[in-house]
Order: sequence, then C-alpha cells, then structure tokens
Amino acid sequence: LSLTLGIQEVVLDPVGRGNPLLIALGRAEVYGTTGGGDIGTSARDEARAGGVRADYKLGAAGNLTFVHMMVDDGGSVIANELLTAIDATYKVTDQITVEGMFGLINLAGLEDSEVWLLGIGANTNGAFVDGLSLFAQFGVEFGEVTTDYDAGGLMFDIGASYTLDMDWKPCFGVEYLFVSGDEASADEYEGFISYEDNNDLVILEDKEFGFDIDENYSVVKIRASVQGDLLPSPVKDAFKLELVLGIAKLDEEVGTPTGAEDAIGTELDIKASWMATKQVKVYTGIGMLFGSDILDVYVEESTAFTFYLGTAVTF
Repeated sequence: LSLTLGIQEVVLDPVGRGNPLLIALGRAEVYGTTGGGDIGTSARDEARAGGVRADYKLGAAGNLTFVHMMVDDGGSVIANELLTAIDATYKVTDQITVEGMFGLINLAGLEDSEVWLLGIGANTNGAFVDGLSLFAQFGVEFGEVTTDYDAGGLMFDIGASYTLDMDWKPCFGVEYLFVSGDEASADEYEGFISYEDNNDLVILEDKEFGFDIDENYSVVKIRASVQGDLLPSPVKDAFKLELVLGIAKLDEEVGTPTGAEDAIGTELDIKASWMATKQVKVYTGIGMLFGSDILDVYVEESTAFTFYLGTAVTF
C-alpha cells in the first residue's frame, strides 16, 4: 500500500497509449468553467490538482487505486472542482490487460453537480498474432450536471496496430475515436465531461499547438511509423518517424446562417523524435489541416498549418 498526498498528477489511462481520454489530473484543464462549446474546445491552462491517492498492489497481477482530488479553477476553495474515483487494473496474461474505473465529478460553480463516470478499457500485445496490438476503451456518464440537466456523455475508442518483425520495425495502425457533444436538450447535457489530455493530432487535439478539441467529434486515424538507429545515441531505436492521417467530423453540427456544418476536416501530421541521451529528447512535427468547413465558419479559412520543434529534458 502506498499513499501520495498533496499537489500531484493522477493519470488513469486504460489503454496506455499516452493520450488519456478519461482522467489526467495535473495535465488537464478545468472542465466546468471552460469546457464545452460548439466544437468542444477549452482553455489551454493546465489546472493544478491536489489531494490523496492510495495504491494497493494485488501482487504482480494488478493494482487498485483510490483518488480524492481537488482541481483548482483559480477561484475560491469552495468553487473548485472535485474528483473521487476508484480504478482497478488486472493483467489477465502477460499480453492482455484490462482496467475499470468508477468516479464522481463535482463541477465548479454548478449547484448539486454529481457526474458519475464509468470507464473500462483493455489492450493486448501479441496475444493473438505476433506483432498485432489491439485496444479499446469506453466511457459513459450519468447523474446530474446541474439540478436542471442530467449527464449523458459517451466516449469510445477502438484501434489496432501491426508491427513487422524486421529492421526499423515498420508499424501500421488504424483507430476510431468518438466523443459525444451536446444536442442542447431541455433536460440533458450530452457532452462527454472528462479531464482528458489527448494531444495526438497536432492541430485538432493538441493543447499546446492546436485547437484542443475535447468533445463533440469523431475521427478516423490511419498511422504508419518506423523506429531505429539513425543517429548516434546510447538509446536503442532512438529515432522515430510517424505519419498520421485523421479524418474528423462533429457529433453535433454547428449552425450557420446558411445551414449547419459538421466537417472538421482532414489532417496530415508528420512527427519525428530522437533520444539524444537517456535524459534528452529532441522532437519536431508538422501538421496540415484541409477542407475544414467548421474552420471556415469561424475564420473564413478552410486550411491550417502548424510546425513545432523542441526538446524535453528529464532529471
């Protein structure tokens, strides 16, 4: 049993792909005062989170986690958001892992807010075919966003990838992600409420360089990557190059004077990274968005472009 108290990150990522869609406290934004909107964007500032986390190891097979965290919205303590959750991870075999989470979110500034979140996920790595990885996760919400609106959010994410057993480990994958949006119902809020930190697509999803769309969209992603030793480094397979094609649309259309639009557009990302040492990573990327009817509604432009270059140093 281990206990962690104070300001900390709490990341519950059922499929372990580095872009958590349910809980990533300390890396996510406050939801209640900044989330939602026509295209589900939110503020970029990461909200501090503090409280208690308890982890209990079930031998080598699994882990139980309990968290009770306050999420700072920049206002008074009473107005801060709260998350209370329990998470269980279990290794069915060395190649199959399942995870389940049940939590309660109390949103800031909303009277009697009690949003219950149930999430499950699973991933396999070579369990059925050598080199084949499968993953799936699902989230559903119920309870009350406020006294007048019931919670009815839905999220699911499924995908597969296959890595060839050869030099440079060529890998090909496909993924489908759906995050519900609000239909402006008289008694239900259907947007999916979460503390996500999904920064996969550089323009559409990234919170540092892109639009940071959090809800009200679906996207098909097709990806390919290679990884090997291109430059001298003490790290094996230190260089990685990845291409991602994302075809996205809104769940609920955005109204315009001439009609409604749902085509977010098609995005092509080219990303590269190199581990210069075990502590220093150099990374770069280009993102290009085409045919966005939604972007045209807001800024009368259907394309967007992003380039970034940076380093990450671990101590």
